[in-house]
Amino acid sequence: SNETNPHNAQLIFTTHDTNLLSSKTFRKDQIWFTEKDNKGATDLYSLVEYKVGKDASFERDYIIGKYGAIPFIGNFKELIGELHE
Repeated sequence: SNETNPHNAQLIFTTHDTNLLSSKTFRKDQIWFTEKDNKGATDLYSLVEYKVGKDASFERDYIIGKYGAIPFIGNFKELIGELHE
């Protein structure tokens, strides 16, 4: 709206809360993922790039790896152990 956003500002927000990956909350063009390649460069891509059924669960499909962008933190127990030492 020119009245509420006269300078066409765009809000970008990031989260690790997969509960927000819902077609009831966002459209496919509003969901973006990032993933690092083997050289450490980050790739940015939208859910629009995937063929997604009308009743697909964005959250479930993300968690099972259908869209990539899954963080790899290694051995979580070792990471937590290092924090407590």
